[in-house]
Amino acid sequence: MSDWCFSAELGLTKPDAELYLSVAESIGAAPAEILYFDDVQRSVDAALHAGGTAHLWTSQPQGERCLRENGFVAEPSG
Repeated sequence: MSDWCFSAELGLTKPDAELYLSVAESIGAAPAEILYFDDVQRSVDAALHAGGTAHLWTSQPQGERCLRENGFVAEPSG
């Protein structure tokens, strides 16, 4: 994982779908190649509507599991 984006830095606000499209464009990726996390369901829904993969953030363990399940980090060994 090499790119992090924050809505305030882009001058856009969630849940504006343009935010998610702007993030994808800024890193040269398709929205479907990006995994978005948010702790507000309507922001998750907006990312999904823009074509991204998005999950509601509920805890660090859940977030780590989601990253693994979506192929963003390797399964722990051993």
